[in-house]
Amino acid sequence: AVAYAIDGVTELVEEDRNGQVVPVGDKQQFAAKLTRLLDKPDVRRRMGEAARDLVAAEFNFADLADTLAEIYRGNPNPEKD
Repeated sequence: AVAYAIDGVTELVEEDRNGQVVPVGDKQQFAAKLTRLLDKPDVRRRMGEAARDLVAAEFNFADLADTLAEIYRGNPNPEKD
């Protein structure tokens, strides 16, 4: 991914590990990083795999469902128990 450095993105995208982050509005840097990824399929593949691994580890639907179930049962902080 190539994304602007806005809230949320900077917490998920780690520069050169699972994507590229550029300052908001910097179209030249955005284009340069996008071009780099287009020109380097090995880098693009490595970052894509790292991004997939992060999502699989951090955003598991079963864990989310369990957390929401605990909240609905009246336990607002299930991870702190």
